[in-house]
Amino acid sequence: MRIALLSDHLQVAPTLARWHADEWSSLMPDWSYEPALTELLTHTRRDTIPLTLLALDGPEVLGSASLIAEDLPGWEHLTPWLASVFVAPSTRGRGVGTRLVSEAARTAQRLGVSRLHLFTAGQADFYHRLGWTEFAKAELRGHPVVILALGLAEPNTGTVASFPTNGAS
Repeated sequence: MRIALLSDHLQVAPTLARWHADEWSSLMPDWSYEPALTELLTHTRRDTIPLTLLALDGPEVLGSASLIAEDLPGWEHLTPWLASVFVAPSTRGRGVGTRLVSEAARTAQRLGVSRLHLFTAGQADFYHRLGWTEFAKAELRGHPVVILALGLAEPNTGTVASFPTNGAS
């Protein structure tokens, strides 16, 4: 498995858009295939948020994770966010999610981010195992969600945060 940027593999954007729309339509009914694809196609830069990381096995896409400026209505003051962490059902349980989250954190750190946020409606335990801490509880369209945060070491201090490289996804 290798991690790559969506910007180098835009041909997989339609697959990701379908996965994302199907996975999160209950939380975000207005976020269907077309808006998801349109958003993903804006993730074309290498060193600027927004960007999307891919887990690939040869040409096969196994999953994705995005870094975006805003993700949860009402919480725009928090930035940036880890979002759209998705692993194809056939490859779950093989460490793909852990690797994507860890690489996204490393990428954010390299870009000068000192704290990263995410929200989840059901995967808080997974993120806790990776070092994320609960920041707040919120609601998204009537669904309870947990906002989590991850502190990242300052890039110019020489201190490198430790991110898991394997484990369950």
